[in-house]
Amino acid sequence: MKHHEAAATASGQVTFEVDPVTGGIVWGANVADVLGPTAAQLVSLEALTVHLKGAAGTRLRLMFDALRARDAEAEATTIVWPSAKGATQVEFVARAVTDFDGTVCRIAGMARVISGLVG
Repeated sequence: MKHHEAAATASGQVTFEVDPVTGGIVWGANVADVLGPTAAQLVSLEALTVHLKGAAGTRLRLMFDALRARDAEAEATTIVWPSAKGATQVEFVARAVTDFDGTVCRIAGMARVISGLVG
């Protein structure tokens, strides 16, 4: 386990990297512990937003679209996340990482549960 993954796991967060071209997501090893679904179930932005219902999926998609288009360097959004244990509030924080020529080469971030069950 890498040092940043160990720190994320210890604090109840999961790290992720998004390929801005394909929308593919690589998750930290503890994604199932934090979000419930496995990395294989959340393999892309499409799979991630399909997992969500209504406004939550739309808000997350808009955040990633802004980062992919470089309309923002950093973004954060809090959404209601469904799980087998009930809905929770999850915060996604991400930053666009640019290459030497200014193009977005990846999006790096983390997700964490910020409150328990939502009624």
